[in-house]
Amino acid sequence: MSAQDRFQELITHENGLFPAICDMMLHSQVENGRRFLCAMNNLVDYCIQANSDDTGTINYQIVYVPTCPEWARELLVRFLIHKVAFTSSSRFLAIAKQKTKGYIVLPTGLSSSSKQFKQLIGEREYYRKFKKLFEGKIPDNDNASKTLFVVQEKDIITRKQDKNPWLGQLFSNDLIGYDGHVLLTTSLNAEDIESLLKKNRERIPRVENLFIFHSHNRGKITFSYHRDQLERLNQYGMGIKNCFVFYISERPFRLYSAIDNIKYSLTSNLLQQEVKGYDSFDGFITFTPEELDAFFQRKNLRSKYIIDSPEREIFTADIDSYFDELPHNYRIKNYLSLAFSYETENAFINECEHDTWGHLAKVVGPFLNYYRQYWEEEIAPRIR
Repeated sequence: MSAQDRFQELITHENGLFPAICDMMLHSQVENGRRFLCAMNNLVDYCIQANSDDTGTINYQIVYVPTCPEWARELLVRFLIHKVAFTSSSRFLAIAKQKTKGYIVLPTGLSSSSKQFKQLIGEREYYRKFKKLFEGKIPDNDNASKTLFVVQEKDIITRKQDKNPWLGQLFSNDLIGYDGHVLLTTSLNAEDIESLLKKNRERIPRVENLFIFHSHNRGKITFSYHRDQLERLNQYGMGIKNCFVFYISERPFRLYSAIDNIKYSLTSNLLQQEVKGYDSFDGFITFTPEELDAFFQRKNLRSKYIIDSPEREIFTADIDSYFDELPHNYRIKNYLSLAFSYETENAFINECEHDTWGHLAKVVGPFLNYYRQYWEEEIAPRIR
């Protein structure tokens, strides 16, 4: 199977109870983000299955998804909450059966036209729909482990257009006493959780999966869940096997930024060791701009031109090897790639002189002349 075929399967293969979960979310953007959710669902299932053996090793997966619509993060948080709450055991099915049994009894003084009565009718219809979609399809596993979500408060605030006022019934921030499967915190770091465990050694929750939704301004909370700390939590008996760190961002895709600032930075902080080699950590997952467009069914208005030249050795042989000796060479190469006119060429030379690479302008001088000519004669006419 080709890479393209595998990706198509990732975003279109709606396995198991995925369609039923989407139907129960009652979120205004489910259909717009359906391929995105399908991909994340398949990814989570695959990674958890791959680490199903009790080896004692905590499996980290860092999933970076840039250029997302503003609702994508919230949508994924809610999908995963529904997935865990609905499919971990038959607990929620028992609640649904209880909620749909018998008549609706109104308190004295309330009429059938009251707002409260309409809410009760809506709740009953919600649970009836759940029974219809899930009854007979959920494993009877009341000993299933829990999942801890680390999110921001805005990820779970039910807005009017989301049309699901019952989301709050699917999780709890009571990490010790809750008997459901979805634990959630918007403020606790890993040290706070350890303090809770110390005070409740007889009631340690078994939490096999951890879903952290990283934010640029909440790095301290994310980094607190590093491997050494999670191993300490496991010494209390939590049993953490998988830690997913989702970074869902509206920022544009920049390859070098994703490598330096996200892959290496996040990984080094979470693993508590320096990660610099491209193959030093195999748990980093991201996607190409074309794949990101496919997630959200966006039209790709970009054009890719691969224009080769037999004289390219003037760059690869003489200059690239020189760049390898310089710090921050990705940044220098990015600057150089834009120096295809007199204006941008001069800006590049000025940047070199400003950053103490003054001698670099002389080294790349022949290439700049060649690059400018090649741009004017070969590249520009093909993209205008």
